[in-house]
Amino acid sequence: MEYYNRIVFINYLQQVELLESEDYRKIANDVFNPLIFISIASHADNSIVRPAGNPELLTYDQPTLRRLSGMVSYHRSSKFAISGAHRDMNMAAIKLIELIKNEYHLE
Repeated sequence: MEYYNRIVFINYLQQVELLESEDYRKIANDVFNPLIFISIASHADNSIVRPAGNPELLTYDQPTLRRLSGMVSYHRSSKFAISGAHRDMNMAAIKLIELIKNEYHLE
C-alpha cells in the first residue's frame, strides 16, 4: 500500500508545482524582458544560460521583485519535495518487489 499511496502524494505535489509554475510565469512576465529570455534559453537541453552583462528589468518595483523571489523559493522547494517523494517511492517499490518475490517464492 505504501507504494500506491506514494503515487497519490507525487500527483498532489506535481499539481502544486504546476500552480506555482503558472504563478511564477505571470510574475516573471512583469519583470523580465521576453526578448532576453529567448536569447538565453538553450533549445538543446531546455537550460537557461545567464546572459552577459546585467540586462535591464522591466520593473524594479520591490513588492513585485519580492513576489518573484518568493515564487522561485516555492518552486525550488516543490522540486526538492518531488525529488524526495520519487526517491521514497523507489524504495517502496523495491520493498514491494521483495515482498512479492518472498510471498510467491520467486527467484
